Amino acid sequence: MSTYPFPGHRGARRAAVCVLMAVACVVLLDTDALAAPITVAQFDFDDEFGGPDAEGWRALEREGDEDAYFHVEDFSGAGHTISPLSGSASMWCGLTAEDPRTCHWEGAPGYGNSWRQNLSSVEFAVQGDVTLAFLMDASLETGYDFVFVQYEDLDGAWITLDSYDCGRFSPCNTPSQSYVIPAAEHDGTIRFRFFLSSDGAISDEGFWAAFIHTAFVVDDLSVSDATGLVDFQDFESEAINDAVTTDGNWYAEVNSDALNSGGLHSGTSLLQESVTQNSTNMWAFLGGSTTKYTCVGHPEQATTPWTRSIVRSPRISIMQDVDGNLLSGVVDSIVVSFDVYRDIPVGQQKSYITQILSYSPCFIGRQRSWHDGNQKDWFRHEVVLVPPAGTIEIVVELGVDNTTPDHPCNSHAPLFDNVVVERFGGVVTATQPADGPLRGALSQNRPNPFNPITVIEYEVPAGNEHVQLRIFDARGRIVRTLVDERQRGGPASVSWDGTDQDGRQLASGVYYYQLTTGNKQVSRRMVLLK
Repeated sequence: MSTYPFPGHRGARRAAVCVLMAVACVVLLDTDALAAPITVAQFDFDDEFGGPDAEGWRALEREGDEDAYFHVEDFSGAGHTISPLSGSASMWCGLTAEDPRTCHWEGAPGYGNSWRQNLSSVEFAVQGDVTLAFLMDASLETGYDFVFVQYEDLDGAWITLDSYDCGRFSPCNTPSQSYVIPAAEHDGTIRFRFFLSSDGAISDEGFWAAFIHTAFVVDDLSVSDATGLVDFQDFESEAINDAVTTDGNWYAEVNSDALNSGGLHSGTSLLQESVTQNSTNMWAFLGGSTTKYTCVGHPEQATTPWTRSIVRSPRISIMQDVDGNLLSGVVDSIVVSFDVYRDIPVGQQKSYITQILSYSPCFIGRQRSWHDGNQKDWFRHEVVLVPPAGTIEIVVELGVDNTTPDHPCNSHAPLFDNVVVERFGGVVTATQPADGPLRGALSQNRPNPFNPITVIEYEVPAGNEHVQLRIFDARGRIVRTLVDERQRGGPASVSWDGTDQDGRQLASGVYYYQLTTGNKQVSRRMVLLK
């Protein structure tokens, strides 16, 4: 396991320069004047054998979506201004007003900022010319947000057949669409997708929300070739909110075209021109690199490519300590500290990024900052957050913003390791009892994120308790009951393959698993990736 050998881990004074909801600020905190901090989370990214363990963190493109949002919808909920294009349901890319993920939006239903969403098909076996036909409607920010209709060519590149940026003041007016792909453009197999891309403003999530609402909806989707109909979807046999068709031929996913270069690497494989060496596992951003660090005589070391990548933590509760003991009282501040290897000279147009997101559980605040440094050292970086009122969870993001990979001496930095989250203010009010589960009795599923199977370990109190372990989707609906029986006390485990109670494969996204024993309940969060 990793330790904290780097200087400055516990300083007398911490400082952070931040951007808080687009307002610059400087926070100075004299920690000598405060009570001892309470550790609420720590991550060293090593498993018990010294191998890499993401511990629930995910590598993403910086503006990458958390979930997939295409799903079957009947538009019967509050605020909808549209109806299914055909029959009783259509496939829609959006979130309803009832969805808890829209609780901070200015308007819902609709779509959000910085979305990268796909409705993708499997690979179809085809002959001759291929025709893709469908009904569609859209209401987007014209000129900025688009839906691209695409197929995959012989080289694996996505070719755009058409794009839509219809809006409230420039409606589509052409609900029926049809496109032909010549036989010469495929090798007997072909895939399609609808790709929705939105920019960082003017959607139902933010400014001018009242002008949007439809997002993108598609129906009566068919693929045909020289032999006849290959596939047809009218979304009538699927349940509302399904993100995968009944036959599995079309499915929702987060678009991953943007270069996400993050990954865990052993410190023994990375250049560290510092007095202190770290041999444990750490995050680096080298995926897709095509250049080497030859300018300083290290042609063996890959450098960061053009990338705006991050690694994102799971949600971290600030209402309990790292051992699962409940906390109460006023939160004065949150301190996030981590080790970073710095080799980022000023002028490279490259920086490392820190961002802390606050949730109540709605998203209620963001603090972001950019940093450089050419010291070629390991540095204990500390960020102070005065959380907005009502904060109960945070998410930590660490990353790199590299806009000049062709710089004559581009480095491989930053490297990140050993993240600790501490709370100042409050006291322990409920300790974990020996005879019943609080947080410690339900382990984080492994792996997480997962595909296709994950394992959940838990502890049954002494005796012969009735145990229930259930899976919930992001809307709080039960999708699967894994355990519902009396069990003897002691450790236990169960696996989940990402299917619902009827054996249907669920869509990528966030799910929650809840353990109930007697009158006690505890829940954790997990991510299913396709």
